[in-house]
Amino acid sequence: LCVIEINHKNNINFEPLDLFIRLNNKPYPIKDDTFEMWNYCALECAIYLEAEKEGLEEYFAREYKAGDMDGYPIYVQARAIMIDSDEGSSYRSHSKAQIESARKTREETQSPIYETDWIAEFIDCYGAEEFARLNKFLHKHRLTDFHSGNLGYINGIPVLVDYSSYKE
Repeated sequence: LCVIEINHKNNINFEPLDLFIRLNNKPYPIKDDTFEMWNYCALECAIYLEAEKEGLEEYFAREYKAGDMDGYPIYVQARAIMIDSDEGSSYRSHSKAQIESARKTREETQSPIYETDWIAEFIDCYGAEEFARLNKFLHKHRLTDFHSGNLGYINGIPVLVDYSSYKE
């Protein structure tokens, strides 16, 4: 039996879920009081499963492990139109009042989602209560840094893409 002790002071971004995934995907020894996570796709798969448990999966682009090739895992994620693409920019057509309301909601919920246009679109689609539920999930799992490069749309509906929240 091995005991792994991770000191939070030295590993601020440590998440127990990360450790579980790390041990199942890269099982060689972890140095004392250190932690590194390498497989962000596996982490996104785990996050998606957690979102499913809480009934929030429709807000995430689905990702799953499709198999292995030469010992390397292959992951697939649903195709999304990214907000910062030419196609995605067509969704940025909200009134000043909607944008101001989204900005206020972002501040009140301390949302890690930076794009107020996307927030306004999300609230239009799902409502402010669902945005609050999504934010609670993001905070609970310490998911951060949602900017235009990892927000998108699937069939015109806003989704989070690249949601592993890179942790150094």
